[in-house]
Amino acid sequence: MAAVNLVGCLAFSTFFLMISLAPALAWESGGDVAAGAVTTTFMVATTATQLMMPRLGKTWRPASLMSFSLVLLGPPSLGYLIQDSLPLALSVAMLRGVGFGIITVLTTTLVYVYAKDTARGAALGFYGLLSSLAGAFLPALGIFLLARSQISMAIAIATVLPLAGLFLLKPIKEASPAPLSRGKAMSHKLWISIGITGVFVPLLTFVPAAVAYGGQYTFLALSSSNPAVSLLFFGAAFALGRYFVGRLSDRFQPSYLILISSILAFLGVSAIAFHLAEPATLVSIIMAGLGVGGMATTSLIIVLRALDPGDVAVGSTLWNATFDTGIAIGGLGLGMVSSKYGYSSGFGLISVILSLSVVLALFLRRTVA
Repeated sequence: MAAVNLVGCLAFSTFFLMISLAPALAWESGGDVAAGAVTTTFMVATTATQLMMPRLGKTWRPASLMSFSLVLLGPPSLGYLIQDSLPLALSVAMLRGVGFGIITVLTTTLVYVYAKDTARGAALGFYGLLSSLAGAFLPALGIFLLARSQISMAIAIATVLPLAGLFLLKPIKEASPAPLSRGKAMSHKLWISIGITGVFVPLLTFVPAAVAYGGQYTFLALSSSNPAVSLLFFGAAFALGRYFVGRLSDRFQPSYLILISSILAFLGVSAIAFHLAEPATLVSIIMAGLGVGGMATTSLIIVLRALDPGDVAVGSTLWNATFDTGIAIGGLGLGMVSSKYGYSSGFGLISVILSLSVVLALFLRRTVA
């Protein structure tokens, strides 16, 4: 379990370091649409790979897939050293997205499989905390280095971090010596599972939160008067939301918790859209981060509990694909709206979308325990 948590933390560290830096670099040559396109390309590649994971997991051992994903996440980042080339930036984003798609499904699946039945919510919450803590500091670090013309240092860090994970794979290889997914029907279960109410509704409830997440990390650095601090507060709140709500889900019904989290996310993003004074804006960012983080963990727990134990990889695939599709929509959609109507309108649109999460969470409360 420790090895899985550490490898996931390293993978998410390089992801978060570049999540705001890569769009900012693209923005310098192509504006808001180019910035959103980099995020969207990364997340589309991530999602497409995640949807292939049940099939890949039937053939390859977890440690082998992790090795491949870490190599794709690291060295391709060096391509960002060649600036003013949007096609190259999109190609790098695509390669790194493939690596990220593999590692996200594997780590989530292994954490759930390795955890005790009575502590799976806490285990997922703790993993969410570790993987998200990087989101509290590294996006801000990336923007900080960009502001001081230290792009090479940021890219070097993003390259080395995933490669360090290669030295942590031995325990995972010993604990899971065979592929996790077996059986010819595994890939078909991916689509069959979507029809289960306990899977479809929480995923649909989580989509607006994922859109908000993508929009925040892509454009908070560009719209805020103090981007590093804003990213720090949002990332820290998101990590804490994932952790504490995960622990609470072992004691309380997740359907209650996702409703509370959706209301908090809606109120936070709505307040951000009004461009309040700095202290109020930071409070709004914290509310949004806590809400989105809480929705992330509770939706994942509801999905995994609704499926048979042997279909955990399928549930992990569906949840991760939903998350990353939402991030892609948030990055590109907010970029298109903001380029024409301004950032306030973009965040306002996301708050409207988040109101749908509240409605769906109320429905989920009535239909899913």
